[in-house]
Parts: sequence; structure tokens; C-alpha cells
Amino acid sequence: MAWLGIGYGGLLVMALALGTYVFFIAKNALGEFTANPRKAAVEFVFSGNPALEEVSHGDAKGTMTIRTKSGEEMTLSYKDIAEGKITLKGKDGDVTQLGSQGLSAVPGWVPKPADLSGGISLFHADSALEVAGQFTAKSPMDA
Repeated sequence: MAWLGIGYGGLLVMALALGTYVFFIAKNALGEFTANPRKAAVEFVFSGNPALEEVSHGDAKGTMTIRTKSGEEMTLSYKDIAEGKITLKGKDGDVTQLGSQGLSAVPGWVPKPADLSGGISLFHADSALEVAGQFTAKSPMDA
């Protein structure tokens, strides 16, 4: 029990030092979050995914470029992600949209029932070779 030899004063000093350290870490994290909450939220989400690596971010444009384990790089918009709209832009010009998007990205030849409502969820991939996707919404039509 050698640690008892430092006394209560030593324990108090160590507790104050640790408390000060934690306070400044929390203050810096909160400062970054309040300065750009969209960026902080997006970086928090992607930092927990080991399959994704941040390549760069452009605060002026509000974008972040990420790289997958396969080496593909994509640029994301902080604003779109915060609104539930994810648009991935690949180096080769391919664009993939996910999330709560409108139906404007759906080609005109795709049948769409009238009076769609609810949260319209969309997956849309557009490349030089093909257009692929699906959408989900509510319709008052009877089955």
C-alpha cells in the first residue's frame, strides 16, 4: 500500500489535475461541435466505422472526402447528411444518392402512383453505364 504514503493532499492534487484535464478536453470538443455541428456529427459517425477513412474536409464548401477499404474515394456534404440525404460522388463521376430525397432523381419512365406521401426514401445510383435505384413512399391507393 505504497500509494497511501502520498497522503490526502497528494490525492487532492491528482484529482484536481485529472479534473482540469477532462474539463479542457470536453471544452475543446464542445467548442468544435458548436462551431460546426453538422461537421462534428458527420465526423463522429464516420470515425466509428473502421471501413472508412477521412481523406480531407473542406469547411468552406461543407464537404468531406472519405476513402473505403477498397480504395474508392467519395465526397459527402455535411448539410445533406444532417438532413438525411447522402450523396456519394466517386472520382469517375458516378453519383449515388441515399436517404430522404425527393422524386426528382427518379427517371420519368419509372411508374409513380399519384399522391405519394410520407417520408420518401430513395436509393439512386447513376453511372456512365446504368441508372439503378428504388424508392419507398405511402400512397392512398387500395391494393
